[in-house]
Amino acid sequence: MNGEQRANLKQSDSEDVSCVECYSLCWRAKIVTVEPVVFLYMLGVYFSLSFNFQYFYQRYARDKLHAANHTVHHHFCINDSYLGNTLNDEANDEVEAKATHLTFLNSLASMLVSIAVTIIMGPLTDQFGRKFAIVSANIGAMFSSLLSIIVIYLELDLHYFIATNVISSLFGGFGVILMGSFSYIADISSHRIRSLRIGILELMIYVGSAITSVLVGIWLSEVDCQFTSLTWAPFLCYVINIPYALFMFPESLPKDQRLAKAGNRGFKAVWKGFMIYLRPKLVTVKLWICLGVLLVVIINVTGSTVISTYFYIRHPLEWNQQQIGYYGGYSSVTHGTALLLLMPIALAVGIPDVVLAIFGVVCSCVGYLFIAGIKETWQMYAIVSFQSTEAVVIPSLRSMMSKCVGKEEQGALFAFVASVEVSAALIGSSVYTNLYPQLHQTSYFVMSVLSAVPILPLCMILVIERVVRHLHSKKLKDQQLDDSTSTSDDKTPLLTN
Repeated sequence: MNGEQRANLKQSDSEDVSCVECYSLCWRAKIVTVEPVVFLYMLGVYFSLSFNFQYFYQRYARDKLHAANHTVHHHFCINDSYLGNTLNDEANDEVEAKATHLTFLNSLASMLVSIAVTIIMGPLTDQFGRKFAIVSANIGAMFSSLLSIIVIYLELDLHYFIATNVISSLFGGFGVILMGSFSYIADISSHRIRSLRIGILELMIYVGSAITSVLVGIWLSEVDCQFTSLTWAPFLCYVINIPYALFMFPESLPKDQRLAKAGNRGFKAVWKGFMIYLRPKLVTVKLWICLGVLLVVIINVTGSTVISTYFYIRHPLEWNQQQIGYYGGYSSVTHGTALLLLMPIALAVGIPDVVLAIFGVVCSCVGYLFIAGIKETWQMYAIVSFQSTEAVVIPSLRSMMSKCVGKEEQGALFAFVASVEVSAALIGSSVYTNLYPQLHQTSYFVMSVLSAVPILPLCMILVIERVVRHLHSKKLKDQQLDDSTSTSDDKTPLLTN
């Protein structure tokens, strides 16, 4: 081996060492951790949500046409216009109602199970770590996705989808992913940057939504509603997630901290987790206010998502599937951009989380009010650009709540928070699904009124924080006064007879 070869070998070794050191530094600093997991998980969830309703609609429509002795080519997308012209408008309404009902049953079954599992698993992550919960949710989602593929390939009864969703929820589902991921971020971030880290994690949800909103519509159009190829996308997302969560980032809770809570096993850990919501402190009041505001916000967000498709395809907008996909992608991009811009600015300027939340709630309220009266497509794009600032509300609320408890209680906290979110999604879905057929576009006026409700409670949090700061400042002054008094007493010479 000549000198040039030895020099090249040394240079190659030094580059390898640098890469290892770089990875080791990122591992220890926890710069990128659960963010890719949340992105891929939400990508898989949104893929499933986007094509499930359309798959249900296509299956029920074909059955309806076959029952009326109409032959439909297997490689053909049936829409409401085709079904209405071939049969009648009542047939289209019937198919749409069946697809909506099955979608609701899927959500109901998965959410109820997920709430129970999340409440139990959350406090346990405070002693066993967050990673096992994150991995568990992805394993369940992988099995669920695999079973969905089988149902679609074999064209089994559509009600088997309920069983696939229950299987996913038994491993934790959506609630456990939220709980585990946000608890992890709360563990590794300081109070100062926690809002920003939570905002970045929230951004992953919007990015996943933006990609699927556009991609699913284009994909189905290209393959003429052949769902078999699309079903593999969620499965691959979960398969990639499992080894990443196992090996690519460290556990957030130190081992000694987990061992310190080893005595809190099973239901004892769950009970101790509930107790953080019953403490007679001002921060407990703040915690409950944040939970109530979060409940209202999620109800509106879910309700808007559920009725949006019906609103878009009917008068006055009358969009097709491609237009709906483009608008959904634009909405997710604007929300993600608003989150990416506002959270760092708020951190740099020192704007409190509660002020940021109030700003977002007001923008959301005004946005829904305008949607209740829109007539043109350009108006929808203008409104969503303004309303996108509502994206800061949920991460601000999560940040405020996480600062109310210590690191050893983050799992219990976010378990209950995730359960509230899942419950709110269920409430929003059921309420607005039944409300929209009666009110139609006026439903958005109801959302606007409901969005205004949290403004007063959030202002109460401002007062509570001011009182807490005042009491803390007074306590410090009294302590300093006591210290100075004791110091002066020590310096006073003893008087003796």
